[in-house]
Amino acid sequence: MKKLILIALLVMPLMGCSLLKVATAPFKSTVSTTPQQTTKNSKQMRCKGEIEVKENGSIYCSDGFYLSEVQSDQRDRKLSMREKIGQWIMGVSGWFFWLIVISIALTATGFGWVVSLVWNSIFGLGRILRQIISGVQKAKNNGGDFISALNASTDEDVKKFIAQFKLNNNIK
Repeated sequence: MKKLILIALLVMPLMGCSLLKVATAPFKSTVSTTPQQTTKNSKQMRCKGEIEVKENGSIYCSDGFYLSEVQSDQRDRKLSMREKIGQWIMGVSGWFFWLIVISIALTATGFGWVVSLVWNSIFGLGRILRQIISGVQKAKNNGGDFISALNASTDEDVKKFIAQFKLNNNIK
């Protein structure tokens, strides 16, 4: 297992930027970094002497004076529905990537039972696969018929799942 993790850590940096894009997607607040409109204003005023502001808003200066103002306003653009869906898919695939990385790390440290519980709760195929594998192994060891061994080792829910799977995938 240590060799597998070492190989994975050595190969991951060589996979390119797409892995980095997927891995960091859950931690980004927005994909859109291009603003719709940016407004920048700068105002400079120089005067020598005293400034006198009249009631009508005009400014008078008698000696050296310097004033500099810079204003910036940015209005972000709205994401289209396609961009929102793409952002959601990237986020989900990013969380899935980190789930796999954490699963590998927990399995290597001896917490494989936690990993099996998580994956079984996500996909729910653990019990079905265990029953099918035990039936195939019994048939292989006893030299019997695979179909009868599968029927003997699986319960009714698994038989319904297998029948539905065969029906959906046109398997005889």
